[in-house]
Amino acid sequence: MKIKQNFYFMENNKYQKQDELLNLTKAKVNCFYNIKFVNCTNNIERRLYDLGFVEGEKIRIIKKSIFNGVYLVEIMGGVLAIKRKEIEKIWITSA
Repeated sequence: MKIKQNFYFMENNKYQKQDELLNLTKAKVNCFYNIKFVNCTNNIERRLYDLGFVEGEKIRIIKKSIFNGVYLVEIMGGVLAIKRKEIEKIWITSA
């Protein structure tokens, strides 16, 4: 699901449109994105935080499984396999 944000923020006395938020499941393979936030319960959020899924970090989907069950992602120079239910909790913007 794509969420279009029409919020504006002020930077250097100019208003700029905020980047569009995108769920990581909708990201294209081999494109870089920036993590905006992780929206989940404390236990899963803590686990993802420990793995490097923090705001502002660059992330790239290397491969999706045939039935979208597992995603292979690159983050902080490492490669991880993450389940779809955890990937759905991560919101990104284009890098």
